[in-house]
Amino acid sequence: LVTPSIEEARTSFLWALPFAAALLLGATPYLSLFDASPAASSEASAILSFGLIATGTVAALLAAGSGLVLAVANALSYDLYYRSLHLTASTERRILVARAAIVLVAGLAAWAALKAPETIPPMTGASFSLAASTLLPALLLGIWWKRTTGDGALAGMLAGLAVCLYY
Repeated sequence: LVTPSIEEARTSFLWALPFAAALLLGATPYLSLFDASPAASSEASAILSFGLIATGTVAALLAAGSGLVLAVANALSYDLYYRSLHLTASTERRILVARAAIVLVAGLAAWAALKAPETIPPMTGASFSLAASTLLPALLLGIWWKRTTGDGALAGMLAGLAVCLYY
């Protein structure tokens, strides 16, 4: 996928400013969270510090979520559609399928989040645990053992998966 240009990044930043302002203005009921911090010497600094923390947190969550959506959609559109179903697809058709996959994956994620919001934290922890336990053995084998083969990396990944599922 294409990386954003400077103008697109500037436009995204400008669109984010009203949301940051809304977070700053909505922070007033939560000022007691920052009473013990040095930045909370006045109400204005408490609002500012809470707003900056909340803005950074929301930005990090949106960046991680959009990265995951793009990764899944790219896997679907490239690996499933182009490599398996339609090897002679034109570039325009592949881009159309990639965009449709992004909308589909984002829609399914939003539906799942709205359907059962209480399962999001445990599923997030489980997904990071699963990803780390399966990828770390292959990464370590690839870096520290020169005789690593594809089969050895796969065996390490399966061993990590088994440990994660047992845990």
